[in-house]
Amino acid sequence: MQSANRNVLFWTAVYILAFLCYPLLPAVRTSTEVFLWWSSLHSVLGLALAFALRGNPHLSPKLLFALFLIPRLVALPMMPWLSDDVYRYLWDGRLLVHGYNPYAHLPESPVLLHLRGSLFDLVDYTHISTLYPPLAQLLFGGAVAIGSLFTDSWLGGYFVWKAILLAAEALGAYAAYRALRLLHMPVARLALYLFLPLPVIECAGQAHIDGLLVAPIGGLMYLCAALYSAAPAFSTAVVKRRSLYAGALAAVLFLLKIVPVVALLPLLRTRLRFDLFFGVAAALVLIPSIPFFLHPDALPQFLAVVRFYSHVSQFNGVALYTLMHVLELARVRDWWLVAPSVLSALRAAAVLVCGLLTRPRTPHAIIRTSLLVLTVAMLLSGKVHIWYFVPLLLLNCVVGWWWLPLFASASVFTYAIYVGSEWKEAYTLEYLLWTAAIAVLLVEALIRRRKVALSA
Repeated sequence: MQSANRNVLFWTAVYILAFLCYPLLPAVRTSTEVFLWWSSLHSVLGLALAFALRGNPHLSPKLLFALFLIPRLVALPMMPWLSDDVYRYLWDGRLLVHGYNPYAHLPESPVLLHLRGSLFDLVDYTHISTLYPPLAQLLFGGAVAIGSLFTDSWLGGYFVWKAILLAAEALGAYAAYRALRLLHMPVARLALYLFLPLPVIECAGQAHIDGLLVAPIGGLMYLCAALYSAAPAFSTAVVKRRSLYAGALAAVLFLLKIVPVVALLPLLRTRLRFDLFFGVAAALVLIPSIPFFLHPDALPQFLAVVRFYSHVSQFNGVALYTLMHVLELARVRDWWLVAPSVLSALRAAAVLVCGLLTRPRTPHAIIRTSLLVLTVAMLLSGKVHIWYFVPLLLLNCVVGWWWLPLFASASVFTYAIYVGSEWKEAYTLEYLLWTAAIAVLLVEALIRRRKVALSA
């Protein structure tokens, strides 16, 4: 037993030390091959440890804390060479700090000429306004304002923004830890999140906004564990508190990134005070939003950019590409324009069916349905970036799917777009990844169904 524990500690130390490689990679995309191979081997080690330790009752909270904190601190110096998104966050923040509305002023607008510099040169899609909701904008502005106290460079805001992400992810991970304890599940199931390099690279490393979502997603897990396990479960006081907290979570998710709010759909099938739920959600959404959208150009431009990202911008959207091929074979007129609208309709229908037609009656069932809804919303999309998996992976600590972390980890190969002198999307590779993921999903579903049948 002691020898086995020493082996686990040794490989855990190797897993943590492997993060030292990422900040050492140059902040250019010529090192993509090195990154892909290193992160792949790192993910294999992490997944093996997660599989071995997920039910270990002796995995101490101190080790879990070290697994969370040390890799993220090591990855903080990593520069954003895998994605351009953080530059847009910081640009929006700079506009706020200087008194401009990010929804009303395009980055390339001549009015903002005096704000241009090295940061502007790094911003993509300068011809459209911002996509990120009001609470995210306020956090961007806060990061830039605090960073400017230390340096005039955009790097000041960049590292303050990373600190905000780290705090949000820590809050969400702690809430998930408390939820697991309340659900009487091994806290070692956090290994399904902590032994994956993906959240560290994409949040602490590349500073993607999805790290913020970990806090409300962890809050959803804790809400289900604490208030849906309460006794009496349907007392007036419990239902009232549950409705207020659920409404607040809905508002926070909507104000950070719109799509993940669908994770709360299963709550609508439980006993809630809908007046409190929608009242709190509406109030908390409107308070920070109204100042932004009072400008006459803000809302039309925001809706235009939402349409751009849902109907024009595409990446790793195998569901969309497949639908396009089907419509082309069916000789549908303007199939390339029709396909995004059809997929959006299918996505909405699938999300509503998964989220509202079932009535989850236990905390486990609510979390499982939330993960299902959020997964469907992501996969039936024209754009599926690897960092979109981060909040799903936290929810999965309760559910315990294996196809999801495998698919998420394998999706790092979508960064192969940078390999070679000419950047282009690797469609064949994406189809292979998705086919393998669906195959593993079906096998896992059959195995789970057989276990249920045997236990009955």
